[in-house]
Amino acid sequence: MDRILRYIGELLLTGWELCRIFPVLWVIFAALNIFSFVLFFIDKQCAKAEKRRIPERVLIGSAFFGFIGAVTAMAVFHHKTRKGSFKLRMALAFVLKLAFNAVMLVIAMNTIVAFD
Repeated sequence: MDRILRYIGELLLTGWELCRIFPVLWVIFAALNIFSFVLFFIDKQCAKAEKRRIPERVLIGSAFFGFIGAVTAMAVFHHKTRKGSFKLRMALAFVLKLAFNAVMLVIAMNTIVAFD
């Protein structure tokens, strides 16, 4: 267990190092979350006006890349909060995002170690 916690700590530090070395990652992270937030906002406005909506698969896809923005928009605009199947797919997108990030951090950590 101690070894696992140490490894998780190294992954987190590696992620922080990458963002410190490459500040553009923060900009990309913010842009993806803002984009996701805006998509949910537009869909909410279309729902109110009974206009053509943004497909759920697009909203879920945007949540994969900008999960914080998507969840914030859901809470702020009370959008898609009652639909259980949508919340389940959002949770799945979050789990997949965590797995993807873990794999990317492992690859980045191995790349940084290879250059040392």
